[in-house]
Amino acid sequence: MSVLKAVKILAIGILVLFLALFTFLWFTQLQFLKPRIERLVSEATGQEFRVDGAFSIDVLPRPMLVVERASLSSPDWGSEETMLSLGHARIQLTLSGLLQDPIHVERVEVGELHVLVEYGPEGQLNWQAPTKSTEPLADNEDDVPSSDAPLEPRLPVEVIAASLNDIQLRYIPPGEEAMTFAIDSLQIDKTDPEFSTLTVQALFAELPIDLSAEVNRTHTSISGTIGELSLNSQYAYPDNKVNFKTRLSALATIGKMIEINNLPDEDLDLQGRVSIDGSQLLIEGFSVTLSGLTLNLDASVDTETSNVEAQWKIKGDSLTYLDNTLPELPYALEGNLNYQGDKVDLARFLANVGDSDLQGKASVTLSDIPTLTLKAESQKIDLSPFMADSHDTAPEEDTTSVSPEPSEPESSTQYVFTEAVLPLELLDRVNADIHVGIDTFIAQGTQLKNINSEVSLDNGALVAHTSFSGIQGGHYENHLNVTHKGKDSEIRVETQAEQLRVGLLAGSDIDPDDIPPTNLDIQLRATGNTQRALASSLDGLILIQQGSGKVSNALIDRFSGDIIAQLFHALNPFAKDEAYSNWECSIIALDFQSGDGTVDGFLMQSDKLMVLGAGAVDLNDESLNFEFNTKPRKGVGVSADMFVTPFVKLSGTLAKPRVGLNKKGVLLSGGAAVLTGGMSFLYKGVMDRASAESGQCDKVMEQVTASFKALEEESQQ
Repeated sequence: MSVLKAVKILAIGILVLFLALFTFLWFTQLQFLKPRIERLVSEATGQEFRVDGAFSIDVLPRPMLVVERASLSSPDWGSEETMLSLGHARIQLTLSGLLQDPIHVERVEVGELHVLVEYGPEGQLNWQAPTKSTEPLADNEDDVPSSDAPLEPRLPVEVIAASLNDIQLRYIPPGEEAMTFAIDSLQIDKTDPEFSTLTVQALFAELPIDLSAEVNRTHTSISGTIGELSLNSQYAYPDNKVNFKTRLSALATIGKMIEINNLPDEDLDLQGRVSIDGSQLLIEGFSVTLSGLTLNLDASVDTETSNVEAQWKIKGDSLTYLDNTLPELPYALEGNLNYQGDKVDLARFLANVGDSDLQGKASVTLSDIPTLTLKAESQKIDLSPFMADSHDTAPEEDTTSVSPEPSEPESSTQYVFTEAVLPLELLDRVNADIHVGIDTFIAQGTQLKNINSEVSLDNGALVAHTSFSGIQGGHYENHLNVTHKGKDSEIRVETQAEQLRVGLLAGSDIDPDDIPPTNLDIQLRATGNTQRALASSLDGLILIQQGSGKVSNALIDRFSGDIIAQLFHALNPFAKDEAYSNWECSIIALDFQSGDGTVDGFLMQSDKLMVLGAGAVDLNDESLNFEFNTKPRKGVGVSADMFVTPFVKLSGTLAKPRVGLNKKGVLLSGGAAVLTGGMSFLYKGVMDRASAESGQCDKVMEQVTASFKALEEESQQ
């Protein structure tokens, strides 16, 4: 046989074999592989995998996989019989697509796919595959292939068209209610290589989602609804940039979705650009716009060092947009923020709210003990728009009458100062250096100027100094020292005020000259790390002296507690009928020794009456024992018959105080022994002359000053 003839016979044999294989692949759907695939999936998952419907694999003329009514059983502890069920699936390819990288899948159709994800009683996941023992890896590193080439994550296949219907993922977290994400319909069409479309109707956490998208090489458009929220977004991505513009309708709808009320029913617009320049991620021209509110941001992030630089600005027409209980004031905030290594630096900030302003700089150094620095200044801070305007009106109803046997107010605790340990250890966890200066400060009926506050916190020692002047005169100084030493922590307070006129209790409508000047001299020291320890160790002096002027009776009620208001109206029966009380002077002097406070002087003298007081407050058991004697002044049309009794008593405890009437006047009429030193003589002499003489304030002040001086000299010995 010649060689040529042998070649012809071989070629005919190969052709016959090829035709036989081609015919086999054309007409055979490889159903015989179904049991093997069921077994392989079952072994891989550890659960039974079954295909109860059609199963076919076509190779020619178009490669295609068809599966119907497939299921994967749940573990024995599962809440349902199956953790996967599939109604039908069809995956279609082309022969040319199989040869491409990635593999091109011409069309995918999936319907009635339900997946369950849950945890078992021992915390195991139902989709956790059974572990198999493996041979140890070779110790020789040369046996392990390696490559220095970077790995580029990508999908191994590209789907040209897809239709997914009735897809449901049900997730049951341990000990919580199930969450369901359902896709009613998902359609993808990429048959046009220059243009793709996507539509989806889904449900997540009972929130319906209906979105559609159009995508090409340089632009993406997304529109649709999420619940009641409408979305319209445009994205352009030339070079290494992404320009975006989005509108959400409306903000009130977003508020409902995240459980925030009172947001305006207006559209929210977002736009900006994100780009990459080397290691820099740039955010440029980012803005959020809402009617009456604008936020602007420019930032850069170094992806290698994580350094951040940002410039931001927020501007709004009215605070009412943020909260309808706030006043209608315009506001603006802006600043520069830098983050580098272990330091966050607010290099510049500026805030304006109405006529108020604040500017400065701040930084935080991150370490085992962070350090905060702040330097800020303001020309004016006005809080009056945030406060009610009803303080100048008298109470509509008299609720301060005192009965001889008053009921005790409710209190859930025995003591006001509890055994709760104060978090003074926080002073050891941060260092701080703070300076704040305010030229003018305005609050309801109060104006201060030249406020200067300095706070230093270093290794658990807090030192604070605050000073200011009254807009109508006078000066105030306060020094606070707190040192954390565990149970031996110490707090010192020193406060002095001289002829300070702030109008806090006078109101905003009176002449500045009618505001009573106030003198303060407070020197207190306490040790301990609980409220009770500090209260029971309190030592020091408190002296409050107020000069001639008007005091708003309504503001007394507003700024004091119920029990103080009751006491004030019991001592001054004219307060309920008059807007102001014309006081000639007020003097309150207390001396604390180991928490036991004694009133060394109490005098209030108006144009109609005089009130003297004496008694004690013991912070060890928080008991109160005060008595006040009220006497009318002669020549002003006031008689003693206008008073039920001149004696008013404050007793009980700080937690349960009581105001009552005492016709006997134990402390001030016959109980001179309870008063210290020569004070009993002072009270008796003053009260005897109260109706006949004026100018008792200076005499009482001289006596109190002498008594305090003696106490100071005694404490220094």
